[in-house]
Amino acid sequence: MPQAKIAIIGLGLIGTSFGLNLTKNNKRNYTVVGYDIERRRERSAEKAGAIDKRSSSVKDAVTDANVVIIATPILTTKTIIDELKDYVHPDALVTDTGSTKTLFMEYATEILPTSVNIVGGHPMAGSDESGPDSANVQLFEGAAWALTPSPLASETSVKTLLALIEQTGAYPIFVDPKEHDQHVASVSHVPLLLSVALFRMVRDSNFWDDASVLAGPAFNEMTRLAKGEPEMGRGIIETNQKPLTDWLKRYRDELGIIIEGLEAGENIIGEVEESESEEDSSLRAVTGYEMLTSLLQQTRTERLMFDELPKGRQIPQTGDGGTPTFSDTMGQMLMGGYLYGRLKDRMQDLDRREEELKQRER
Repeated sequence: MPQAKIAIIGLGLIGTSFGLNLTKNNKRNYTVVGYDIERRRERSAEKAGAIDKRSSSVKDAVTDANVVIIATPILTTKTIIDELKDYVHPDALVTDTGSTKTLFMEYATEILPTSVNIVGGHPMAGSDESGPDSANVQLFEGAAWALTPSPLASETSVKTLLALIEQTGAYPIFVDPKEHDQHVASVSHVPLLLSVALFRMVRDSNFWDDASVLAGPAFNEMTRLAKGEPEMGRGIIETNQKPLTDWLKRYRDELGIIIEGLEAGENIIGEVEESESEEDSSLRAVTGYEMLTSLLQQTRTERLMFDELPKGRQIPQTGDGGTPTFSDTMGQMLMGGYLYGRLKDRMQDLDRREEELKQRER
């Protein structure tokens, strides 16, 4: 029986790191081939042992491949799909690693033959460094790996991808493409733009020379994402504009609450119930500083609780305690899940806070 073939298109940080995880399996029954438009990256990936063989073109890489992994920047994905559509095996599994999923799923399902098994993917891992030389076999360890299977994707193809992901140490989360883009905008894409904004705010000030000397871990960590590849950032912006805009407006509102508290200072800005008992109900005046202190305390508690949350949507076990069935696994996408519920609760909390602010202004 001939060995299976896995093709990786794009040998940057993610593609090469994925390759390292695929080739480390001593019992594997597949070969890993790679292609990158920058031939230097191909050589680096091969030297690192992330691929078994270099390919001369997208056609060469995907021909007779059982699995095709597109690990290129988001805005390059369409071009890659156009190049491989005439050469991909009819029953192949095609996945990607892009930061947004709606565009990939819509274009792939439109362009590729219906017999091709399309399963979008997004490993929630990365680094401010880039390229194959920065690849790390442990990059995905403990990270979520979002999966957006096409309704036409076979059970076998999804199980195949799950097995490959398992080798990386990541855990799969099944999610709708649009739901993915909405949620990832809040926890991944907004932080990128906030990192840029914070750095620019200080860098463009008249105090940069002095402030930069005093910059410590807090500033360095919060602006780390600004060191990422601009091409990656542009792809996120162009393919996730609406969710990004919505979440940034919410962030602006959160900052507005903090500014209000700072400007009020020791002045009273509202009242709270002194006691939760209906029989002993009394109001107490609250200053801006007290409001901010309460906000800090509440947020600290919730942030510590976040560290204890189960990672992603936990895959249900079968009745006999064995391996989850395929229907159990796919059912997560339909049921929603813990992460989705938490994000919905948070959005509802923000809506309530916005309504309270409007009431206060009246």
